[in-house]
Amino acid sequence: MPYLRNGRVAFGVASLVVLAAVGACHETITTPATQPETTTRIIYGSMVLGGNDSTYRLSRTPLRNLRVGAPQTGAGGARKSLSATAADPFTLDMLLRLSAEQQQWIVFPEGGTMYFRDAAFEFDQTLTGSHDGETYRTDIIHPNGFVETGTNTVYRNTDPSNPCFSIGITSLCGSDVVFEWTRLQTQCAQPGTWTLKMYHDGALVRTATFVIKPTLPPGTVSLMNQGDPAWKDLHYDNSCYGPAGASIVCPGFETDRKKTIGNKGCAITSASMMLGYFGVPTTPDQLNTWFETNHLYDEPGGTDFTVLGRYAREQTDTTLTWDARYTGIATLRDKICRFGPQVLEVRSLSGNAQHFVLAVGMTDDETDVIINDPNGGVQRNLVATYGGFRSTRTLIGKARADTLAAENGNIIINFHSPGHLVVTDPAGRRLGYDPIAGRMYDEIPGSYYDTAAALSSVNPDGTFADEEPDPPKRLEVHGAAAGTYTVDVAGTGTGTYQLDITGYDAALGKHTTIFADVPIAPGEVHSYRFGYDVATAGLPGGLRMSGSFSGGGQSASSDELLSYSRPAQRQTTVAAGATSYSMMIFYGTGLTASTFSAVLNGVDLSAMFHPTPGGSETVVIPLAAGRNVLKMSAKGTVGSRSTSDADQLVFKVP
Repeated sequence: MPYLRNGRVAFGVASLVVLAAVGACHETITTPATQPETTTRIIYGSMVLGGNDSTYRLSRTPLRNLRVGAPQTGAGGARKSLSATAADPFTLDMLLRLSAEQQQWIVFPEGGTMYFRDAAFEFDQTLTGSHDGETYRTDIIHPNGFVETGTNTVYRNTDPSNPCFSIGITSLCGSDVVFEWTRLQTQCAQPGTWTLKMYHDGALVRTATFVIKPTLPPGTVSLMNQGDPAWKDLHYDNSCYGPAGASIVCPGFETDRKKTIGNKGCAITSASMMLGYFGVPTTPDQLNTWFETNHLYDEPGGTDFTVLGRYAREQTDTTLTWDARYTGIATLRDKICRFGPQVLEVRSLSGNAQHFVLAVGMTDDETDVIINDPNGGVQRNLVATYGGFRSTRTLIGKARADTLAAENGNIIINFHSPGHLVVTDPAGRRLGYDPIAGRMYDEIPGSYYDTAAALSSVNPDGTFADEEPDPPKRLEVHGAAAGTYTVDVAGTGTGTYQLDITGYDAALGKHTTIFADVPIAPGEVHSYRFGYDVATAGLPGGLRMSGSFSGGGQSASSDELLSYSRPAQRQTTVAAGATSYSMMIFYGTGLTASTFSAVLNGVDLSAMFHPTPGGSETVVIPLAAGRNVLKMSAKGTVGSRSTSDADQLVFKVP
């Protein structure tokens, strides 16, 4: 019979339809043709198992197979034991589970344990010396009491020289022994005790049980401690302690207080545990070095989970794709049993700081999540320890590498407050939070907005440090479509922000555009625009950044030469008594820099600007009380056409 090894075996047989074998028997009982001892019949069900897909598929109806002949080697490699006698013609030979981790059948004992990521369960039986009209029934009883039943009525051929079993319309000849295996899909199945009851002519002759636990098998996920002496004191990226414990890029002084893997490496430690599960062995120090060498950390020191698929391919040629989003406990359970361990973002016990742990299963009653916590390298219960989680980070195995480019369009935006973000994709769908309207948007599939993605550190006593009173935000778009995106920044406080916009190409190469020290006030909105194409997104200038406000007054093509993210309208009222305004200006790629002019209230300020085709800059212009008029102009080309762009911006100082 076609037992599954590594790879894929597919059965597509409708209920009660026979798969013919070479030398098939006639359907009559009295004159069957002689068949070799290896004859096999699958009598109903359908199944697809194996391969590299993350989810297994099997019909709801158990798949049953009958085989005549001498004792055979089972799916797990063990020899079948023929203990049947005339008084005991119905024996249970072995129980097997299809391991998602090992991609093969594993024999386990009666009363033994399966795991909710196991793809399927099989039990093998032997029928020997049966008489005409005898019935064999097996009940599979779920933990909730639901019963699945399969009954076979056996007719024996009377010709002693050619014994046959006939079950329904199927005849199997050439032996007085029939092997039967039955398979049932169990991935994500109900945890608890499952029971098999086997009946011969209506009488119960055998009962067997097994347990499905809602966890990953022991030993399949390493338990790592970010405080391990082998790496805890190593410098984490280029991150140092700043004011109030905030993460900053190290200034490069001898007095720098450097952050280490021990107090900063919860994310890379969780990622290392998860990568190991998928056959990509690594350690936090190795992953830290790879991120540093390839300049893939977000500044300052934020772990970019998106590129872990690239790490897997470079290290072991393993194909993994990435997904991140908010989810609930029930969905988390489904993601663990379908895809494997999940990195979780949790809120630290001391406040709003961010921490990462690895979810490896559920408690037996499924009311809590079992986590490997890198803070101490211990296993804990999620809800009991952290009260819940905020989002997941998932690695998903893929069967075909040719889907990678289409699925790995990624955009990640990190925003260092005060404020919130809303991104709008080419289809007009929005993601993020608008504090002015008080509305959260979640319209872009495969994406999420993390409203408090602070980069936490662990204190020496094991508690977490809240680094910033107004923590950073993170917005991720996965499977990003090509086209134009807008990013609206709405201020929630007075201060400055940093906006990091990163585009990824199909190979997970990336390039980040950073807008730093941009002033903002409550209720103020800045608007950015960029074009995304997975083919060029990882290259410098690949996002084609501009301001969403064109200045107006010309055709759309002419307005491409000068654009603005601040201000976002022609007339702006600034704070009473203000003496300056910081504006963000973008220059089109076709700009002729020598033609640029800026005149404020009749005074030429052109020297304050540094126009560069395709570039941008922040310029602080002086203001006087009352009405201030800034006239901007430039010439250049858009496509093959020469054009000019002239804008008039008004600033009112009460």
